[in-house]
Amino acid sequence: ADVTSHNTPNDKRYIEVNLPSGNAFRFKVKAKNDAHVGLFPTRPINPNGAFYEIVLSGWANKQSVIRRGSQRKNRVTKSTRGMLNANEYRDFWVMQDIQGNVRVGKGSVEGKNEIMRWLDPNPMKIEAFGIMTGWGATGVWKIEESGSEVEDCAGGGR
Repeated sequence: ADVTSHNTPNDKRYIEVNLPSGNAFRFKVKAKNDAHVGLFPTRPINPNGAFYEIVLSGWANKQSVIRRGSQRKNRVTKSTRGMLNANEYRDFWVMQDIQGNVRVGKGSVEGKNEIMRWLDPNPMKIEAFGIMTGWGATGVWKIEESGSEVEDCAGGGR
């Protein structure tokens, strides 16, 4: 798989990242706090509209959330103290499964070590991804262009 590198400044502005596969992506990021990933229903991305905002270790590297729009209400909140590191890449994956769950986890295996998930009552189809840092943090990202469809491996019956 090809890997693209991106740098995000401390400016709270989403940068659209181009990915061929629709429902999941894997990435590594170096940031001291507030690595934001946006899952957008339109291309080009519109950070003023509705989208899934995933905040990885905001609040001074203490807490992660999923929201439906920039700075909107936290739909899921998780304590993730020390999860990010400014000097060391940390691996994450983000996906939307067939049921519409927005899921995020640690590591490089999609579906494993899940941190958070949220099922939107009105799921949006994801067309584009964006990345952003701010609140004192810059980010260095490596994003893997995954060519395969992801199976939902949450186990169990339907």
